[in-house]
Amino acid sequence: NPVGEVATDFRVSNWHAGERDVRISWADETLGIHVVQHWRIGAGDVVTVRCDIANRGESSFTLTDHPTLVLPIPPRFTRLTTFS
Repeated sequence: NPVGEVATDFRVSNWHAGERDVRISWADETLGIHVVQHWRIGAGDVVTVRCDIANRGESSFTLTDHPTLVLPIPPRFTRLTTFS
């Protein structure tokens, strides 16, 4: 297997905005990689983020970096209470 970085071209493929949640899907159709991020405001106004990554392509990939927060954070989020 070749080692190195792979250029990606992610485009928004779907999105949903509810009263207390947002789900955004990105896809790189050429590589067959799909990413879904689901942001939710729960009890006590705690924000949680879930990210699902799927490889539907022909090639194997190793994910070496994954940004936790990829959307702009509103000014009201002034502190991080828990991180794991």
